[in-house]
Amino acid sequence: MSNKLTVFFLGPTGYIGGSVLELLLQDSRFEITALVRDPAKAKILTENFGVRTVAGSLVDLNLLTEEAFKADVVINTASVWMLPTIKALLAGAKVRFEESATKPIFIHTSGVAVIAGEDAGGEPRAGQVFVDTDVEAMTRYSGNQPASSEESPVNATEVPTLADLSPQHIHDVVEATIRRASDEGGYVRSYIIYPPCVWGVRRGALVDAGVSKVLSPALEGLAMLSIARGQSAVVGRGLNKWAHVEVHEQADLYKRVLDAALADSSFPSGSEGTYFAENGAFAQLDAAEVRARVLKSAGKSSSAESQALTQEEVAQLGPMGDMIARLNGMNVLCRSERGRRLGWAPVLGTDAFLASVEDDMQARLEK
Repeated sequence: MSNKLTVFFLGPTGYIGGSVLELLLQDSRFEITALVRDPAKAKILTENFGVRTVAGSLVDLNLLTEEAFKADVVINTASVWMLPTIKALLAGAKVRFEESATKPIFIHTSGVAVIAGEDAGGEPRAGQVFVDTDVEAMTRYSGNQPASSEESPVNATEVPTLADLSPQHIHDVVEATIRRASDEGGYVRSYIIYPPCVWGVRRGALVDAGVSKVLSPALEGLAMLSIARGQSAVVGRGLNKWAHVEVHEQADLYKRVLDAALADSSFPSGSEGTYFAENGAFAQLDAAEVRARVLKSAGKSSSAESQALTQEEVAQLGPMGDMIARLNGMNVLCRSERGRRLGWAPVLGTDAFLASVEDDMQARLEK
């Protein structure tokens, strides 16, 4: 019988998931099972990387419960909103705890859109820079108040943990269920990681094997819209700001959280297990100007400047257009403190991000 730690991994072929799995594969402690829909990719994962795969999707609830029951660690990088999926995974983890008296580790991927507030239409907004450490309970979320200048509120009032956010935020039901399983149920140790705009052209063995995604989904909407319209697109004036992190550096945060939880059974979890993955912030206009220069240099645009999306363009794209406009017009500012206390030390800041936007656009033009 193997003495390795068993990991059930959801989202191995994704952009974030692939980068996290890449790190786990380098650690000999783990015996990994991955949920995979694509038979060809499943075969590669098994034959080339030694990953046990199970064929299925996020709606195969009995399968999810069965595999979670077998796992010391469940890592979900696939589903942010699907409550039945999360309940199925937690059900398996609960039975494992009841039979072994050992709490499985449950790592879930959320997103910093939970702190976004209303659509700002590309304008800056005065409000909080959220931090992921425990401080006094939040009494008011004022992220929708207009800023007094064109600068984004980098030094705005800081507020506490995500556990204190309004129950109306977009991921709340799923995250509250996970936290309750840890804080009240006591049968898992849960950790929720909140990616912001994750960027970078991915590299590594899984990319080389054609298993996982290479380009950032967070940059895809405006990038592809810019290519299609022949001019770089921006929402409004593009003065709103988003937090960001490089994809490989974010994967290191997942690994550090997992390592800390494995090393110490009392490592804080549940409401105290929330982690922002952040290393700076960028203005949407700056990213749009980079896209504009790439398009002009490639002969795909007559202008080296960006242009605001029109209401007609957004309407023509239907629900997808509305989502692109809303997300890219919001202000989302946060700071990671918990991760840095674990020794997480990302070094790729906003200058590196803007350089990567150029690489990302060039890669999309070449596809």
